[in-house]
Amino acid sequence: MAEDFQDIIAGSNGLMSATDGNAVFTRHTASNRAVFQLRPRNGAEVELVLQRDPKTLRWTYVGDDERSQLSSQRQTVLDLFTVHETIDGLTVARTLGCTNDNARKHLSEMAKAGQIVRTARGTYGPATPTADDEAGDDLAA
Repeated sequence: MAEDFQDIIAGSNGLMSATDGNAVFTRHTASNRAVFQLRPRNGAEVELVLQRDPKTLRWTYVGDDERSQLSSQRQTVLDLFTVHETIDGLTVARTLGCTNDNARKHLSEMAKAGQIVRTARGTYGPATPTADDEAGDDLAA
């Protein structure tokens, strides 16, 4: 995905500068979650995470932070760290109701994405914040 969401908009920069604002609605194929990004000419940029209800076909606001963009399964895995220091495939399989192989694959994908870290063979822990993340928290306080 493009670093600046406006790079996704087709056309010249002249077209975008002629508008009062630009909006992009993106989602992965077959996903019920989407990100709506809005950049008005004279306002703050907004990024909202929306979730589609398959029964009503309506979109509802979920959040605006990075974690709200994760699938419900990944959020459930991250929630396990409030109870356990480390987790393994079996714990995730029991929690998500999937096979141990699928759980291990899921953990591996989350580790590659930097959402968790591998602490030992088959065992994972929460991702530690980077120095940049901690500096950002200090600025926000």
